[in-house]
Amino acid sequence: MWRKPMASGNQENNSSDDASCRQGVRFALLFTTAALLATWGMRPLFRPARRLTIAITTALGNLLGQAITSTGDIITVNGFDMQIVDQCTSLNYMVILALAMLLYTRHPLSYRVQGVAVATGILLIVNSLRLITLGLAGPISMKLFSTLHENVWVALFAPLVFIIWKLWADRSITISKDKIKSFGLAGGGFLAAIFLLTRFNDGYCRLLALLATPMFKLMLGNTSSTVAWNGAFTYNHGHDRLQAGIYFDEYTLPLFIGLMLPHVWRNRKALQPALFGLAALLAISGSGVALLGAIGMVSDYATAQTFMYISSGISLALPLAFYWLITGRMNNEQA
Repeated sequence: MWRKPMASGNQENNSSDDASCRQGVRFALLFTTAALLATWGMRPLFRPARRLTIAITTALGNLLGQAITSTGDIITVNGFDMQIVDQCTSLNYMVILALAMLLYTRHPLSYRVQGVAVATGILLIVNSLRLITLGLAGPISMKLFSTLHENVWVALFAPLVFIIWKLWADRSITISKDKIKSFGLAGGGFLAAIFLLTRFNDGYCRLLALLATPMFKLMLGNTSSTVAWNGAFTYNHGHDRLQAGIYFDEYTLPLFIGLMLPHVWRNRKALQPALFGLAALLAISGSGVALLGAIGMVSDYATAQTFMYISSGISLALPLAFYWLITGRMNNEQA
């Protein structure tokens, strides 16, 4: 006599896991698309963002007992002048974090809006503290200023965005051994990747130039076009020659490694998709290098600048999107 097989608990778990995975994929794709559109259209926001940054930094600095004044886009901290440009506002970080919260539909809309308000306030204050410390470091040593400006604070902001989002998504700030271990692995992986990337920066940039060359040839339709690295990306197209610095956030790969390491530690089967994600991010970075050169060759400086602004935002969004895409269980994974 034939009997219909009974549904097992494993089947129910698999069904739940599949649904969670699909939700993670949908969220990652929607988040990446929204980040692309948002960073494309945010340029009109930079001027008011600069004014707000200067106002908050001046008020906070004076509250902390520092002599801070401002004139136009120049802010003076204890006699040290700094020009506040678009990147100084950290607007990209705020937009990416806001999108990650607003699109996370597992929480009610009111909680998402409250999260955006609180998170934006936190990033505004942290960014103002960053500018104040830079102003204090400048008179001491320009080398110290450059290190803090180009390395330390940039390295802190990217993981800060994910930590804020993770705490908000979990609705919990509880401390446990598992969380401490996860954050330790994430932080250790992130810092180790930064050290290696800094130590072998020329080799990394040469690899990107190698990846970019075939795409650069294809974009310009010239098999003799090349991309090389000699302290800057050098584009050769016929008799035309163009040089550009590193336009993207160099902490894209370290952030992804930091995000994925705790997950891989708990589930070794995640190593293969994590490596695939790392390779995909490398390929995307190479494509960005090629596209920047192609735009620079056929268009004007303003268009190239717009592309760099967009790329700066996407370079933060992609590691987060790839993390959600690979894990597929955003609400259950540890940071």
